[in-house]
Amino acid sequence: INAEYMGHLLSVYFFSQMPAKTSSKPAPIHSSSIAKRRVHFAIFVAFTWYLLRYISHHVKLTHASTKPYDNWSTFYVDYQAAHSHPTNQLLHFIGTTLSLLVLLFNPMSAAAAALAGCVGMALVPLCVSLENGLVEGAVVLVLFVVCTKVFSGKIWPAILVLLFGYGLAWTGHFVFEKNTPNTWIYPTYSLLGDLMQFWNVITGKNNVIFSSIYPVTTTTS
Repeated sequence: INAEYMGHLLSVYFFSQMPAKTSSKPAPIHSSSIAKRRVHFAIFVAFTWYLLRYISHHVKLTHASTKPYDNWSTFYVDYQAAHSHPTNQLLHFIGTTLSLLVLLFNPMSAAAAALAGCVGMALVPLCVSLENGLVEGAVVLVLFVVCTKVFSGKIWPAILVLLFGYGLAWTGHFVFEKNTPNTWIYPTYSLLGDLMQFWNVITGKNNVIFSSIYPVTTTTS
């Protein structure tokens, strides 16, 4: 074996022991790892919901003066009274419609909204002793945004839903109804109230909005 051949073998051995050159760009995340992350996060949120429900069934708290309702059905009566102005109802209907359209075209954001809503419902009985809905609303809001980011990899659908839904609804309250939104006290119950009002409009149970836009005139002979 001559020296040239030995040098070639040594050079091959030397370069084979050197670490491979890595790219500065991060390796693409495999779709299966994204799916696993979604599943794990969904399981975590579901477990959180179950834990909150378990605690709420075993811990009874005193209601604050601003939170007299024990369930959503009794709250909805007050919700309807706070949404009696036709223009306020119209703005709620438009905001809810736009928000639902965003969720329709972004299914992962819809899943995030469903999970956040379930956690919010579990939080309601645990927040009855608080004067306002700041804690409950903050948890639901953050959870919705984070779930949207984890599930879809983007945050703009959550921002659009919040802007459309609450922007138009609060305009209706402050400008036309001249009252404080129920969201400030019962965030989750108020969200359900918006959805119920939307459902009543599209099913014809509530025709206040359309009758105010297209009033029916009667003629006498």
